[in-house]
Amino acid sequence: PYVSDAPNLCNIDRCTEKYGIKNYLSVPDNKLKEALRFLGPISISVAVSDDFAFYKEGIFDGECGDELNHAVMLVGFGMKEIVNPLTKKGEKHYYYIIKNSWGQQWGERGFINIETDESGLMRKCGLGTDAFIPLIE
Repeated sequence: PYVSDAPNLCNIDRCTEKYGIKNYLSVPDNKLKEALRFLGPISISVAVSDDFAFYKEGIFDGECGDELNHAVMLVGFGMKEIVNPLTKKGEKHYYYIIKNSWGQQWGERGFINIETDESGLMRKCGLGTDAFIPLIE
């Protein structure tokens, strides 16, 4: 079962309103960035590897797994300018911001940045192959 860093248990009896997922929308991989911007976080699958498991910080540049094997939450995207040591020029590096379920001790306080391109179409680690947004009732 999922174990978080939270010390307390959830008391479901205190909830006065209850919601459920009535359906879901599949997000086409060429619309990830647009869906994220206008609809919010997206549940996605990624192909993780040992490199992914031992990620610490920065834009992930390690090897990916061979098949989709882990569910995460796509929560944002960004751009960082990094100086190329050979050319001494700044190069723009685009990335998706992903929330993992492995706790705050993993990665950047529970998040990983995975490289993409400016349009958001580059899909490292199978990012976006399976992408869904729940419809809440």
